[in-house]
Amino acid sequence: MWKDTMVLAVTEFGRTAAINGTGGTDHGTASAALVMGGSVRGGRVIADWPGLASSQLYEGRDLRPTMSLEALMAGALAEHFGLPHLDTGLLYRAVGRQVFLDGGDPDDAGDALAAVTFPDSLLADASLRSEVAGGMASQVSVHPAVRQALFERQRAFAEQDGGAVLDGRDIGTVIAPDADVKLFVTASVEARA
Repeated sequence: MWKDTMVLAVTEFGRTAAINGTGGTDHGTASAALVMGGSVRGGRVIADWPGLASSQLYEGRDLRPTMSLEALMAGALAEHFGLPHLDTGLLYRAVGRQVFLDGGDPDDAGDALAAVTFPDSLLADASLRSEVAGGMASQVSVHPAVRQALFERQRAFAEQDGGAVLDGRDIGTVIAPDADVKLFVTASVEARA
């Protein structure tokens, strides 16, 4: 049984890299997750290391976030069960990036809709996690036709034979409301504070 086991331990209670306003290091964004088990290919650190130099710290005192714990959990589950994984949060970023690569205007509905057909390989582009890509995502997401096209792309991914793992907003309620298995990560306002 151990060879088929994966244990995932995560915390969202972060610590800062520098002393905070109350003289402590609590209430930071930095966090950790451990993946253990007989089915885990160990000996790896899966993260982007943003660095601890003053210029690299988030708000001057905290390790810069590079990945959401939800994405980490979804990726671990997908790998463990041998399922394809889609981080839906990257979709609008990829559309914005494709508009840029095409020489278009993200504020133009036609340019944005044409970019919805971006190649799946674009989702591995590290630049999608940049602030610039986030800004372009905001621009293209205002177009109803883009939202509809990405809805259909996500639905098709979710409904593929053999199953899939998707993470992001509205997956269990809008994209795949009839999914066989859903995992919701929740926390109270008090726990998040």
